[in-house]
Amino acid sequence: SFIFYSKKRKSMADIEKEVIDIIVEHLGVDPSEVTLQKSLVEDLSMDSLDQTEIIMELEKHFNIDVSEKEAEELRTVGQVVEYIRRRKNG
Repeated sequence: SFIFYSKKRKSMADIEKEVIDIIVEHLGVDPSEVTLQKSLVEDLSMDSLDQTEIIMELEKHFNIDVSEKEAEELRTVGQVVEYIRRRKNG
C-alpha cells in the first residue's frame, strides 16, 4: 500500500482568521474592527514599524517571503488575505 503525503492547503477562512489574528495582536485593535475592507493605515492606524512587524510575523507564520515592494502594495486587510492565499495555494 502507498502512503501519500500532501501539503494541506489552507482554506480562505483559515487564512483570513490567521491574518486578522496577527493584525489584532500587533495593532491592539478590537477584532470586530478588522474587516476585509479596512485600510491598514487609515482605518487601523498602522505605522511603518507596525507594518514591518506584521510583515515579519506573516512571513514566519505562513512560511513565505514578502518583498518590500509587495508589502507597500498591501493596503487593506483583504489585500493581505488575498496575497497570502495566492502565495500559499497558487
